[in-house]
Amino acid sequence: MVARRTQIYTFLFFAVMAFQQSCRTGPVAPAPQRASEAEKAESTGKSDAQTKSESTQIDQQRNKEPKLSSEPKQTERLPESIVGAPGKELASPKIAYDTVLMERSPYASIHAGWQYRKDRQSQIVGFEFSNRGGNRILLPRYDIGKNLLFTRDFQFRFDDRARQDIQLFISDWAPSRDKQFRLSGLMNSILHFFPRNYLPAIFGSGARYVVTLPTGEQVEFDAQTREILGGVFSETAVDLNPDRATRKFPGVRHRPKNRQYSDDHDWNAGFGLRERGCLQPMPSSVQRTLVSKWRGSV
Repeated sequence: MVARRTQIYTFLFFAVMAFQQSCRTGPVAPAPQRASEAEKAESTGKSDAQTKSESTQIDQQRNKEPKLSSEPKQTERLPESIVGAPGKELASPKIAYDTVLMERSPYASIHAGWQYRKDRQSQIVGFEFSNRGGNRILLPRYDIGKNLLFTRDFQFRFDDRARQDIQLFISDWAPSRDKQFRLSGLMNSILHFFPRNYLPAIFGSGARYVVTLPTGEQVEFDAQTREILGGVFSETAVDLNPDRATRKFPGVRHRPKNRQYSDDHDWNAGFGLRERGCLQPMPSSVQRTLVSKWRGSV
């Protein structure tokens, strides 16, 4: 009986020893699959951190760069290109020859091929340009060296920036029978416009000049030849008849869209005056008479 117990105790002793050996704490090598997953996670974390660092650097660089405004920039315009209302109603009754005709430098940011007129107060009171030939309206070319002064001049005037004397002065110049250009040979027309809501304005747009009339209507001119291309104006060729007594006045007609004028008179766009030679300014009394006629004819 004692021997049997001894055998049992011996068996239990060896079993406990074997159990202790199997429960030792020691480094256990991870399974191959788990190791590869760990390495993959570690590399992914490093790439994410690198990507975030690069994106942060790019954002900082973008913040340093000047931001472009999404709003469209306003087109730069010259003073005579701004459409505005007259500054006052009546012009000075005095005839003062104190304005200066100027032109802008060809190196300016906006090159204007027209001339503009300024008074003593440095206000712009007009602009003008000329058709100097070589086109369907005026075949001969202007050449001052050869004393060839062929022109059709367009002068928009608004003295004192007043509503009263807004006008378009048109002049054709052709030689007499002896091939000489004399002031007496000038063929002149003055056009007045109604209603006079705006001062005339001119804007250069590519190959064209766009002129806004006092009525708000527009006329387009060729920027190179200064021929009328469209709008409410039409024109015929300059009359080169050497006999100034039978020579025709400038064939520029105003055809407003809201009303039409008959061809049996010399006043259009409200009214106009036509004379040969040097043209004198129109008296205010004549203006008032013609305005009353114009109002009665509409």
